[in-house]
Amino acid sequence: MKEKLGKRVLFRVHEHGADGGIREGEVKALSSSGRFVQIGDNWFEVDHVEVVEELPARAKAAEKAAKVAAGKANTAAPVTGETGAKVTATT
Repeated sequence: MKEKLGKRVLFRVHEHGADGGIREGEVKALSSSGRFVQIGDNWFEVDHVEVVEELPARAKAAEKAAKVAAGKANTAAPVTGETGAKVTATT
């Protein structure tokens, strides 16, 4: 599981009470004993996790587009002032 640290994966949990459905998450940490893995915000026993597929990293462009859509990016464009000089607006 160590080779999956920092990667996005599709995984299935095989333990009593789990639905066995496929989930998506980032492998964030491995316990010092190596018995447990943190995927997303949850911890699982390594022996109960089946990695179905490793997903490609999210593209920076897609992340930037999401921020722009959410109104979090500085989208200031050059503006022409009274004298005709270009002025950049800041937020």
